Amino acid sequence: MANKKPKQEAEDLPRQNRREQLLSRRQQEQMRRLRYAAAAVGGLIGLIVIAALVVEFLIVPRQAVAEVGSTTITLREWQEMVKYQRAQLIYAIERQFEDFVGEEPENREQAEGDALRLIQQFSGQQIGLLANGAEQLGEFVLDQMVDDALIRLGATERGITVSEADVERIIGERYNYYDGGLPTPIPSATPSPQPTPSLTPVGFEAAAAVEGVEPTATVVPGPTNTPFPTATPVSRESFESDLNTDLEGIRAAGGNADLFRQIAANAVYRERLAEALFVEQERPTRVPHTSAFILTYDSQEAADRALADVEGLSYLEVWNRVRSLPAPTPAPEGDEAAEPEPLVEAVERLWLTAEQYNNFLPADVVTALFELPVGAHSQVLRGTDLQTGEERFYILQVSGREDRDLDEFTIRNRQQELLNTWLGEQRVTRVTLYENWRTRVPRTPVLDAFFRNPAPTITPQPTVILATPSPAAGDGETDE
Repeated sequence: MANKKPKQEAEDLPRQNRREQLLSRRQQEQMRRLRYAAAAVGGLIGLIVIAALVVEFLIVPRQAVAEVGSTTITLREWQEMVKYQRAQLIYAIERQFEDFVGEEPENREQAEGDALRLIQQFSGQQIGLLANGAEQLGEFVLDQMVDDALIRLGATERGITVSEADVERIIGERYNYYDGGLPTPIPSATPSPQPTPSLTPVGFEAAAAVEGVEPTATVVPGPTNTPFPTATPVSRESFESDLNTDLEGIRAAGGNADLFRQIAANAVYRERLAEALFVEQERPTRVPHTSAFILTYDSQEAADRALADVEGLSYLEVWNRVRSLPAPTPAPEGDEAAEPEPLVEAVERLWLTAEQYNNFLPADVVTALFELPVGAHSQVLRGTDLQTGEERFYILQVSGREDRDLDEFTIRNRQQELLNTWLGEQRVTRVTLYENWRTRVPRTPVLDAFFRNPAPTITPQPTVILATPSPAAGDGETDE
């Protein structure tokens, strides 16, 4: 009986005729085709999405933003370095802010407002770079990476290597850590490179009274440098603590702290290659140094009169008289009618190179200075003041010339100048730059908006002055 019920129900259903059966089959076929089409479209969309993800996360990051010889700088490497630089700037700003605020200020709101104003004053350029200069920062990072790649290629070609010990050394130097010792022996006090004049200046009245008398050259010892205070060696524990604090700070700001050691290694390669190029090109470490007396005037007429005095008396007497003149009196403020006193200046420079003289004298004057015989004076030399751009007139006398060793600071500067010239030449022949990075400049990590907003103005609370109560009647009075 149980088997007959479904059969009975089936018999009760209306039978489909031939036409209805064909129509039903056609509808089923259409539905099947729609499902196949939808599946195909879905599969195609999935393939497109997968392809886009592959391109975005596998292919594009491997694209070259620069080719340096046989080295390729990829988009991913460049983006990681940009993010590191952003994180480093953010960490430096935040740490500087905390240093300005202090640990436990009495009024934290006031202290934070003052610190923010200082940060915006001293680090405004960095804040602007993080907020609105993403492309500028990205281009700077790319240029630096190209230079680093060129330096490594140049070092490899010259057999220069950098060890882990070298990287540790330069990292330690940045934290004043020298394996528990001091960097270099503390120098003893030495004569200043710009001492007081060798001649004793005479009084203005006395100078006028010794007309025609050769002044005696009296050597006055120059001032000495104040000895450096005794430094305390930095311990290994202190160095590692500071280093780890900085690495954690960069990591917390959103940078890849592993790049810290890579950047330190690049600095060692730069230093070694600069030294190698200096030796390779046989640049001298011993060059002519000249000592000289220099008279400076602001008019041709004054300089011509001085030259006539020099030829009638002597250079040193004229120089000493000018040196002994009282300082010019400045015109009172607001007195536009007052004419400025003429410029007359006498200085002595001891044992400087031509490069050092070029920092404050016109090039033609420096050339004449190194061509003059020792003890001879020049004619009036015309030049442009490097500070003001105004015309000046010079009369020189060379008091000494000899070859001397360059100091370490000058040698380092010349090595870096040589390296920069070499990098410029290598960029022309060995570097290919692409523009694909411009649309993919990282803008993260982001500096907190607190540092970009104007510093709040703290309104000081008014001081409430309590009135002193008047003494009550009879207070302080004695009953009679």
